[in-house]
Amino acid sequence: MRTASRRRLARLSVAGAILTSTMVLSACGSSNSRATPPVLGVPASSISVALSQVGCASNDVCVVAGTSLSGVGPVATAQFATPSGHWANLATPVATAPILAATACSATSCLIGGTNQRADLLWRFDATTHQLLPVTAPPGGLGIRALSCDSVGNCDVVDVGANGVERFSFSADAGLTWSTPLTMSWAKGQSVTSIACTTIFDCLVSVTSARHASLALTRDGGVTWTTRAVPSTWTTLTIARCHQRSCVAVASAGASELVRTTNFGERWTRVATLPGTNALACASLRHCVAVGANAANAPRLERVNGSHVDPVTLRYVPTGLVDVACGPRRCAAVGATTLVTFTIS
Repeated sequence: MRTASRRRLARLSVAGAILTSTMVLSACGSSNSRATPPVLGVPASSISVALSQVGCASNDVCVVAGTSLSGVGPVATAQFATPSGHWANLATPVATAPILAATACSATSCLIGGTNQRADLLWRFDATTHQLLPVTAPPGGLGIRALSCDSVGNCDVVDVGANGVERFSFSADAGLTWSTPLTMSWAKGQSVTSIACTTIFDCLVSVTSARHASLALTRDGGVTWTTRAVPSTWTTLTIARCHQRSCVAVASAGASELVRTTNFGERWTRVATLPGTNALACASLRHCVAVGANAANAPRLERVNGSHVDPVTLRYVPTGLVDVACGPRRCAAVGATTLVTFTIS
């Protein structure tokens, strides 16, 4: 009797262990399946004007905008998202032929820059009052090419002067007033792709020509510039974020690559391949989001955590994503007629 009882107890122990293991494995599988829920897109309020720019202020309010020169319907459209992800329409300033090219945000405002009838166009979105209004750009410009702002309202801009050569200006009041523009002779004949600054005077500017990318550094607010060498295979370089001497960027060398520097552009290290990337935004140097499209113009979105890249499933996003921006906790991205907002983590 004792031997039979021991055998029954042994069988019950084995069965219990198997059941416990099965439950643990099942729980692990459920946790993983819930870890990365899909990101959902919503239609933009205007389908006749394609969205092209997005920015997110430090309070996680985001603004999107786009313009059209088709001659049919409105010439501009804009919307904003609250920190909870709710989208609302936004009135745009009066403009005849606006073309948007750059966006940058500070604590509670965003600047959107471009061209309007061969002149600088500069709009300022107030993330508290939810108004988009025109502000005065540096005088004599033919069009804004790149913008950079920090959380305390120090902003820098690159525009094109009357002689066709790029110029550098800075602002200490979130774009309300600007310094006298300084000519960037080294960039003549090239196209500016990005500007990223660690202080109001310390900035990296990337440009591209028909053959390769170039990079230059200023430490004195555009008075002098030092060229930084980049790999000869790079055709473009777009810097997403800098902090102190470290920066993260996307470089094109046949395919898009995530690259980093720890010495303010003196040397770059390849981190990961990001095929089909149109834009990169970062909440910090380690937490970024890349958006773009594949060869069939299907949308792509990847979260970057350090050197680890995780694809994110998108739903109700019919075409590729063209721009992305991040606040401390929330990001927003746009396709031509689609809005996407999601948490950075």
